[in-house]
Amino acid sequence: MNFAAAGYASLLPAYAAAFLGGWAFAAMSLPLPWVLGPMAAVMLWKAYRPPARKTPAPLRNGALVALGIVFGLQFTGATIVLVGPYLLPYLGITAVTIVCCVGLGVLFSRWTATDRVSSVFGFIPGGLTEMVVTGTAVGAKPGTVVFLQTLRLLSVLSVVPLLVTLWFAPEGSGAALVSPAAPSAGPSAGAAGFAWYALPALGGWLLRRIVPASYVLVPMLLTALLHIAGAGLPAIPAAALIAAQVVVGAGLGESVSFRDLRAVSAQWWRVLLLVAAMLALSLLLGAALHAWTGMGMPAALLSVAPGGLIEMALTASSVGADAAVVTSLQMVRLYTIIGIVPIALKLWFGRGARADRLAE
Repeated sequence: MNFAAAGYASLLPAYAAAFLGGWAFAAMSLPLPWVLGPMAAVMLWKAYRPPARKTPAPLRNGALVALGIVFGLQFTGATIVLVGPYLLPYLGITAVTIVCCVGLGVLFSRWTATDRVSSVFGFIPGGLTEMVVTGTAVGAKPGTVVFLQTLRLLSVLSVVPLLVTLWFAPEGSGAALVSPAAPSAGPSAGAAGFAWYALPALGGWLLRRIVPASYVLVPMLLTALLHIAGAGLPAIPAAALIAAQVVVGAGLGESVSFRDLRAVSAQWWRVLLLVAAMLALSLLLGAALHAWTGMGMPAALLSVAPGGLIEMALTASSVGADAAVVTSLQMVRLYTIIGIVPIALKLWFGRGARADRLAE
């Protein structure tokens, strides 16, 4: 079956628009440019010329596997050493954060008549792309999750670095702004090293009917295990990572409903009120982590903050806090949320749906 016969050629105009959208967002230094840019571009494209077909499942799943592998490569044995002294207290605080964010999502759902699944995934601080992908797998509306997560992320990134810098810059004024210590890719290896990635991909496919968002979660966990075990995993080329993000972003643009997006965007002020409550909670929990473990206050606040990993680590460097600890703890939270929350919420929402049917 050739390229044209498979129908992939009909995707070229929409994907050309998606790439241009990603390039434009990257040029403007907007957050998550290669996901949000393609998503916005495809939404605009389909408003004027709906695509002849949606992204085929093999292409979409392959992109998700690639992202899962990249997430897995960021976890190393050094991560465990760095976070070891703080792990149990931090996991306890992460559990409190998750429960409170679920509560905020349920409150938003009741306050605005938005569906509960989308509302909850919109408030969980696990990363925009990850929460959209995993939320969609258990029935959330992508447009709602994207809107809520984007407002949450932009609010946190606008407030937390500014507050921490104002409060703690004097004690770290001599610190240089450096890149975070966490690796973004695996070690160099020959082309044969890519054969290792067949295992995470196969695992994602085999568990697709059991694990929510299996094409992200299973490759992520298996890649992390291989990486820690010392397998010679090669780095994922930057072009492949960009391509995977473009495919995911374009898929989100295809699935976003303008009607759903308009309905939830009218509630922006309610979202900001609840995000403000989330920020206040994170400050209290950061102070609790500082008191519990003796960790420096700037590092504790930035480790708990529900924002982007890279941005929190850079802020830590700018105020003289331990950026490696902040990066590692933020990564632990991300893995905990991605690995546990979708499965737990699927069970919870499934139990609620069964109860509703019995009550009818």
